[in-house]
Amino acid sequence: MNRENTDSRKNTLREIFEKELVEFLDTSNDLREFMPEQRIVCVDLEWNHNETDILPPEIVRPPQNLPKNILNTFERHLWYSRHNISDIYLLKFPVDGQDAFFFIISGHCHDSWDNSCLLVEILDEQGESLGSGDILYRWEEGHIKWMDRQLDGRDYYKTAPPWDGYLPPEDYSYRNWVIPIFWSEE
Repeated sequence: MNRENTDSRKNTLREIFEKELVEFLDTSNDLREFMPEQRIVCVDLEWNHNETDILPPEIVRPPQNLPKNILNTFERHLWYSRHNISDIYLLKFPVDGQDAFFFIISGHCHDSWDNSCLLVEILDEQGESLGSGDILYRWEEGHIKWMDRQLDGRDYYKTAPPWDGYLPPEDYSYRNWVIPIFWSEE
């Protein structure tokens, strides 16, 4: 696919996703309810009754027949989720006859923790990144602040250390000014 077609596909996917999300957010804030029939992956975290400990998460991992970059992107987001407490959803749906993949990340915010972010990362049918975005609140201008790069730990409200095996950009700064909360699958 040439550059012009790639840019056109990227813009089409961004527009479709943003339209669907805005319509959904007009009626609900629970991203677990967003396009459940398209969801192929999820990491749902729940706090115990006193909201100081995280219960074992519900994890539905991606099928291994997906492109390697999509599997790697899931592992990267799983790394960040363990360091900054966020849910992960991966949606797969066809747009113009080709599959597109949308990672949605929803940070947790509680009395003991604040990671109140909503993020998205888009990949094409081969698993190539088409950018990412910060899903803004409805009262702000626009709905998603798009970036032409993959998400990393800096994009979360609570930054996370660089993902293992991932060389962070030169300007990466990790603010570890609070004692982090970690979760594990055990």
